[in-house]
Amino acid sequence: MKKLNLNKTPVIIVLIIISLISAYVVNIAGPEQPRTVIVEGDGCGHFDYLPAWFVFGSVDFKPVFEKEKERHDGSYMGHYFHKLENGVFINKYTSGTALMIMPFYLLALLLSPLFGLPRDGFGLLFQYSVVAAGIFWLITGLWFFTRLLRQYGISRFYSLVYALLLLFGTNLFHYAFVAPAFSHVYSFALITILLYNLSLFFRSPGKSRLFLSSFVYGLIVLVRPVNAVVLLALPFMASSRQQFLSGMRYLFKPLNLIVSVLLVLAALSPQIIVSLLQAGKLWVNGYIDEGFYFLHPHIPDFLFSFRKGWFIYTPLMLLLFPAFLFLYKKQRFNFWVLTGFFVIQVYLFSAWWNWFYGDSFGMRPMVDYYGLYFLPVVLFINNIKKPKRQIAVAIPVLFFVFLNLFQTYQYAEGIIHPDAMNRKAWAYVFLKSDSKYKHIVGDCDESFYGTLGKKPLLSVKYTRDGTARGWSDTRVHVKDPVGSGKMVTVINQRYKFSPTYVQRLPDSLVDKKNLYAYFKCDYLEPIAGEAGYARFVVNVRNRTGKKSLFYKAFPLKRLPDSLTNRWRHAEIGFRLPVIKEKDAIIKYYIWYRGIHLMYLDNLRLDIYSYR
Repeated sequence: MKKLNLNKTPVIIVLIIISLISAYVVNIAGPEQPRTVIVEGDGCGHFDYLPAWFVFGSVDFKPVFEKEKERHDGSYMGHYFHKLENGVFINKYTSGTALMIMPFYLLALLLSPLFGLPRDGFGLLFQYSVVAAGIFWLITGLWFFTRLLRQYGISRFYSLVYALLLLFGTNLFHYAFVAPAFSHVYSFALITILLYNLSLFFRSPGKSRLFLSSFVYGLIVLVRPVNAVVLLALPFMASSRQQFLSGMRYLFKPLNLIVSVLLVLAALSPQIIVSLLQAGKLWVNGYIDEGFYFLHPHIPDFLFSFRKGWFIYTPLMLLLFPAFLFLYKKQRFNFWVLTGFFVIQVYLFSAWWNWFYGDSFGMRPMVDYYGLYFLPVVLFINNIKKPKRQIAVAIPVLFFVFLNLFQTYQYAEGIIHPDAMNRKAWAYVFLKSDSKYKHIVGDCDESFYGTLGKKPLLSVKYTRDGTARGWSDTRVHVKDPVGSGKMVTVINQRYKFSPTYVQRLPDSLVDKKNLYAYFKCDYLEPIAGEAGYARFVVNVRNRTGKKSLFYKAFPLKRLPDSLTNRWRHAEIGFRLPVIKEKDAIIKYYIWYRGIHLMYLDNLRLDIYSYR
């Protein structure tokens, strides 16, 4: 039997084999596998175009919204759906990602009856159609990346090695196999295809490369509109200022420019058609109540914070710094273009109101540009000739690959929190894989776009020694165990719930948007770790109490520690959904799930509006 020779084996075959093995390990192998839910989080918004079109036959997302509420728990708010004035529900995301998944989704729709599965558009086969789409576009993107490297004189073997380094050393792996319903693996493929075609175009301007690049650029914008900014990076694909200007002169020939613009519009036409059908407009902005803080970008956080910092969760990209220096020495034009683009992009992306981009692994908007940013890294590494320097680079690179894969595993297992990491939490779970670390990091305050009102619309407080209107008062109360002399509340295995605020939602808050609540308390642990069993709970039900309108539970404590017999403060801030039902009943309380006891005092609820 002949051995596999990577020097002769087609690159595409190796990429297919490795991608299939990786997808199998992530989604099917393991004691708790196979996964039954692949489409989660923001991925639902991108995916939901497909059941809207092919199951419900509509561009109105209301039936999909109702279906999603059935599929999720009581905390689901459907933040990617908005109701227009004409009553039509729209999806804030554009349809590009759905279109790139669509062939595989249609195949699932066709095969479902053959496997005796319902054609509901959301079942297991449809979930795995997204896995197939992620694999296909990952392979496509990596293959074009190897072809791009070949344009710079890198051998086929090493171009494959560098492509695999890009896959396993960055969070591209996560968005290809763990979260393939997000837009990033598709954007990565399209941007890499664009870079490859432009590298050929600038070397020898011609209509075919220009027109193909124009259409691909339109698809890039269709998948993720903010990626229109990639246009500023395109001069990097020219080897000199003169070569870039020559390509621009060719583009701005009247006929070439007209055709290019038309091809961009053709790529955008699916969204234009959807917008016309939904609202009679060429383009509907789905990002309602969201935007940029251009005067307050989070640039250091975006790059280095332990919450989502790009270089913390994708340390392989630290090699960009020596790569920039290498470019400065070898190709000044490319250095200034890429540096300028990097600064603009980081400023723009970090100025987004949700600069950490919600529940996700690492700094996900940067994944789209890995074909661009890893190119100079490869050129830098490939230029190292001395063995000692090669070893000096290889050792941290191998560690970065290991760390990326390990942190990917931690995220998938719930050890790394999807939203609320900080320096202490990161250090606490660093290189930890034991099941006792799962979900150990508590939530932080939910973010919102706007400014919080100065005065609360509703403010209620419970103290055993004071007024407690609206609060239940059936718990056990004792004197403060640390000697203040006042009465405090005990919760234990028998009395699992704190005093509860139970009230009819005021009419002034019914059908009101942009409500934000803070739930606060003081707590004392006589035994270390007991607060880890406590949860802040908000529960909104209809007036009969039979239907849940909203339910969410937050850990009382952010991170375990050994402190005991000391009063400490805890609070959580969170957005409330729009509650349309009059006389809805709202409950706030603390739920204790331990077997010992802890003490509470000064429970407080404040509800604000923001705009």
